[in-house]
Amino acid sequence: MEEASKIFDVMIKLCKEPDGYTYSSMILGLCSTGKLVEAHRLFESMTDKGLEQDVYSFSLLINGYCKRSRLDEANQLFKKMQNKGLKPNQVTYNTLIDGLCRAGKIRTAESMLIEMQSDGVSPDIFTYNVVVNALCKAGNIEKARELFSEIPSKGLVADVVTYTTMINGMSKEGMFIEAEKLIIEMKNKGCMPNATTYDTIIKGYLLENDVTRALEFLKEMHRKKFSLDDATKSLLNSCLSAEQLKNLEFPES
Repeated sequence: MEEASKIFDVMIKLCKEPDGYTYSSMILGLCSTGKLVEAHRLFESMTDKGLEQDVYSFSLLINGYCKRSRLDEANQLFKKMQNKGLKPNQVTYNTLIDGLCRAGKIRTAESMLIEMQSDGVSPDIFTYNVVVNALCKAGNIEKARELFSEIPSKGLVADVVTYTTMINGMSKEGMFIEAEKLIIEMKNKGCMPNATTYDTIIKGYLLENDVTRALEFLKEMHRKKFSLDDATKSLLNSCLSAEQLKNLEFPES
């Protein structure tokens, strides 16, 4: 990043004005290293150089602020962007929705999802995964299910992340029948469970002291050559008897 910054400065000194692409690349680099003050200053200087602040450059800076949990600044940029007559795209909305969800501002994120669609911008599966995950983490499983059921009507297909997120949320709420139904559903739709999916349901059963069901899924997991993560493996060790542990074989990580 320092080398790129030097080249940028040399270009200006030689009166070779950087173009919009160069500015955006520099803004991206500064944001990725947490230098938001410098990134914002560079962004504001674009107009002085006769360059347009476009959707892409706005989105880069918005993302930089969201990654650092500075949502007020991100939202101010979003409004400034709209006031300039620029239309936020899918990336812009997804960035803000993700930032809001990470900050626990789920209702605002849901409102942003509605605004996104009202603005004629279609959400993608990432959008839904982010909001569904936030709802599940907050224990609002019914709202998560409602949003999950909406996915096909938007012409989207739930992926392994979507299903695993829902299975995790349901397991935490003790909704194991529903969670297992989702595992069957995803398999039927050709979306195969991954290591995280199995780890999630096994952990859920172990926390409910249902060792028998946990072991059934563990056997299936082993047949797929998947491994438990260390935390779940430790939980499993604490739940099983010495004899049960002796009969277990863990695949290589």
